Amino acid sequence: MHDIIWGTHEDEIGQSIGRWYFSKINKPNYDTLSLFCAMGILKDKTLRGAVIFTHYNHSSIEIHYYGYKGAVTIKTWREALRYAFKGLKVNRLTAMTNRGNRKLLKALPRLGFKYEASLKRYYGIDKSQDAIVHVMFSED
Repeated sequence: MHDIIWGTHEDEIGQSIGRWYFSKINKPNYDTLSLFCAMGILKDKTLRGAVIFTHYNHSSIEIHYYGYKGAVTIKTWREALRYAFKGLKVNRLTAMTNRGNRKLLKALPRLGFKYEASLKRYYGIDKSQDAIVHVMFSED
């Protein structure tokens, strides 16, 4: 059983989840103020996963995830999606990863996301560093 905590860029909980997330993706000096809000996934009071929302413009938001095995369940994903579509009332949710992240690229369509585009050399200099963009709309 996992507990979920929420925070924003304006509070210590959100900033703490953001710092944990960015350190795990090897961007420890990333400005946590660029995040809009964060969902922390706790097991035994220890942060095991995070869903980070960025680039919020009242119509659209980007979703990012990092977690240890088993941290993100269907229940936690549904909670994140519910928050984006019902709580923030966005109509578009964007997920983006590099071409080399085969596991996530396989999971996104199963979660309801649809392929939208490839951004060439977005994360680096070779093809494996292309960004693959998937989207989900509120009516989906």
